[in-house]
Amino acid sequence: MFNNLKRVYKVLLVIMAVGVVPFVIIGTMSLVKSSGELTVQVFNQLEGLRETKKKHITTFFAERERDLNVLCDIVRKLKSGIGTEWAPQKLDGFFSRYIDEYEYHDLFIIHPDGEVLYSVAGEVDYGTNMITGAYADSNLGKLVRKVIRSKKFGIVDFEPYAPSGNAPAAFVAEPVLNGTGIDLIIALQLSIEAINAIMMERTGLGKTGETYLVGRDMLMRSDSFLDPANRSIRASFKYPEKGAVNTEASREALAGRSGEKIITDYNGNPVLSAYTPILIGDVQWALIAEMDVAEALEVIDNLTWLISIIGVVGIATIVAVGLLIGLLFLNRPGRELMGLWRER
Repeated sequence: MFNNLKRVYKVLLVIMAVGVVPFVIIGTMSLVKSSGELTVQVFNQLEGLRETKKKHITTFFAERERDLNVLCDIVRKLKSGIGTEWAPQKLDGFFSRYIDEYEYHDLFIIHPDGEVLYSVAGEVDYGTNMITGAYADSNLGKLVRKVIRSKKFGIVDFEPYAPSGNAPAAFVAEPVLNGTGIDLIIALQLSIEAINAIMMERTGLGKTGETYLVGRDMLMRSDSFLDPANRSIRASFKYPEKGAVNTEASREALAGRSGEKIITDYNGNPVLSAYTPILIGDVQWALIAEMDVAEALEVIDNLTWLISIIGVVGIATIVAVGLLIGLLFLNRPGRELMGLWRER
């Protein structure tokens, strides 16, 4: 009887080796291959979104420069046609419609000596001097001096701007030239909403995907979809200790490198991240497209469960069949068959 049990045991080992081990190996290899292929697929998707957003942001600022070129030409012609009686306040209706149509927060006309001659919004900076006045150290003041030196289009990055309630503001400006020098400077205060309209478009990003911009100070340049309370542009600048994005992706992009990696995001979650630097004039930002690993590889988790269930059922079936075969060898016909086999 003991010898027969040993034979059954050997039969089971053979069946396990022939049926179960290959089953487990094939299942594991299938999961690893599927996981790798899905990761590459998601990275390709994020890379495509990253490049699309980069193109849109670059185009957005190119359009802002064209807007200013046209606006400067209009002001130059109006001023030369009207002569000494020209006053920007008389064109208030035109300028108001202009910033509404092209989605700017404000439009300024500034004298080369720094005096703000006109502002559509009429905030507290109206009438001040951007070279010697209270807001000379603001980013608009710095931009005015830069444009006076270069005599060409310029841009300045987002900073808290006191006349706008200390909300983050970015500006573009260009001089109106008179042939020998600067007649006027026209500056436009950019709308946060216009940039967000590009970055917050979420087609193909699922539940946890997002694209966003980060500045050299590691603060947001567009609103976060996943953490708007701490990482909108306004919240990020107001509470930088909570709103900073100091991640591997932001550091790499601000160092001038593009790439795709699995990293830990600003929420402490593992994400698939595709990042790239974006340069507008002398302003550099990081553009990042990300999706949580958990969502990106959700299909693999489901496949793992399915293969596990199939595996348990398959192994149980193989073992049951092995036991039945073994038991057959314990009964009389089985023993006789074994005897005949040994005689041969």
